[in-house]
Amino acid sequence: PLGLTGWVKNLWDGDVEMEVQGDPAAIGRLIQGLESGHFIRIEHMEVEEIPVIRESEFRETWDS
Repeated sequence: PLGLTGWVKNLWDGDVEMEVQGDPAAIGRLIQGLESGHFIRIEHMEVEEIPVIRESEFRETWDS
């Protein structure tokens, strides 16, 4: 486990949005894993550092 917290959301148009908190090296490993994933296709990825409230878990949400 990477020890990360945050959320991932599947959007209505097929895009995926994710907010992740944790050690920068662990976040880097997550991004590397996503980029080399065999069962997903990433056409475009934006990475942005933002101020956030500390999370205590990682959860999946759905666009409503």
